[in-house]
Amino acid sequence: MNQSKLIKIFLISALIIGGIFLVVNSVTSSVTTQSIDITWELGENGWKAIHGNPPECKSPLQLESPVDLSKVTSILYPGQIRGNDYKAHGGFRFDTSKTNEVEVSAPLEAKIISGSRYIENGEVQYLFTFLNDCGIMYRFDHLRELSPKLQVLAEKLPAAKQDDSRTTDFSPAISVKSGELLAVKVGFLSNNNTSLDFGVYDLREKNRAAHDERWASSHDELAQHGVCWFDLLNSNNESIIRKLPAADQSSGSKSDFCQ
Repeated sequence: MNQSKLIKIFLISALIIGGIFLVVNSVTSSVTTQSIDITWELGENGWKAIHGNPPECKSPLQLESPVDLSKVTSILYPGQIRGNDYKAHGGFRFDTSKTNEVEVSAPLEAKIISGSRYIENGEVQYLFTFLNDCGIMYRFDHLRELSPKLQVLAEKLPAAKQDDSRTTDFSPAISVKSGELLAVKVGFLSNNNTSLDFGVYDLREKNRAAHDERWASSHDELAQHGVCWFDLLNSNNESIIRKLPAADQSSGSKSDFCQ
């Protein structure tokens, strides 16, 4: 075999080997740089992040107010009995609104992990659960008219049934940014009840109330992670919240979470 043929064979072999190396290197790079979708699951030992290590929550953790506080007339305190049930969530009332027009926005960057549409008092209501990768969950209930983004998700939910608010998981979960519009109307038209439920839960650790074994044994797992979201607002918004009257006539401002 002459020298020119040997050179051609060497060059072709080098190109093939180099091509293989480039392909392998490209595949390896795509695997190692692919983002991991972190999720949290409830197990026997409480909530735990899976599919990766969760990022640290911002410190101090601060939420944006999900509503215009100047329009709020009273506050539902989280961690109290209302009616015949224990409510880990709180909420807002807007008694001066007769049109149910209340803008609701995301208080923290998160993923929408589940939702429900159901019928209560003859009217369709929406519930959505949001989860930040660091382990902060929040939930809105009694949304009435949704943003276009949430309406697309709502159409994927089972048909609304009377008093059946069981949630359906979204896969894949959809992300929202802090301050992003979620809804433009809340509550019920039939009885002029313009109100919104709002709960926040720290899945990283149980709350102070849950340290009492007797209390913990009579409250569900999610309630044991409920927090006083007043404390997570900026100082000005917290001050506004605490000066508003309590909405529930029986429990008032009594709360297992808010001191």
